[in-house]
Amino acid sequence: MFFESLNYKEGIGRIEWVELDEHHQIINSGPVDLGISSHLSFPNVFEHENAVYMIPEAAKTNCINLLKATDFPQKWEKVHELVSGVQAADSAVIEHNGLWYLFTTHGSISVLTMDLELHIYTSDKLESDNWTIHPSAPLKIDVRGSRLAGALFKRDGQLFRTAQDGTIRYGRRVALYLVEELTPTSYKETFVRYIEPNWENEIDRLHTYNVYDQTVVLDVSRDKLRFTV
Repeated sequence: MFFESLNYKEGIGRIEWVELDEHHQIINSGPVDLGISSHLSFPNVFEHENAVYMIPEAAKTNCINLLKATDFPQKWEKVHELVSGVQAADSAVIEHNGLWYLFTTHGSISVLTMDLELHIYTSDKLESDNWTIHPSAPLKIDVRGSRLAGALFKRDGQLFRTAQDGTIRYGRRVALYLVEELTPTSYKETFVRYIEPNWENEIDRLHTYNVYDQTVVLDVSRDKLRFTV
């Protein structure tokens, strides 16, 4: 399992990994070397043609990077630049009906909407120089559901997208959408429900929601005052 480890003092995120046993207990862990020195977060990790790839958020590089594991899970190298000239946040790819789709968030209208614009790029192969922006982009400009909250996933033949809802505060809860239509020229999704951080009293925020086979990985936090009065 890969995740962002944030140094709050420096404000710099790094990617780390943990290995879990069959009971989901941590048995090993360590840092990840991606060869990128800027802030890193939101590692979208997936397998394709017997290789493991990662698309991390590295907005300050002004591109969306595709990396491949050379010594899994510690060592990775950049193998392609999927999209150039954008400061993109929280990107993820999915292969759907024979094509690749890259979901991401970046600005095109204003600096005020950089984290609010949902964009999709399409390609006939993963390592391509011809990722094409969707003609309807930006498909959504909304603090309630533009920015991804994890990788897209399929369940019972249906495709779902999770998104961050930041109406109350950053990382407050996750919105679940059913993707009803996804083609190079059309996109349609329907809101299903909010996933609230309400199953434990001490959890205040739910930031990401990832589904892998029968396992769900959540990123949660709780608000705690540093000082008492």
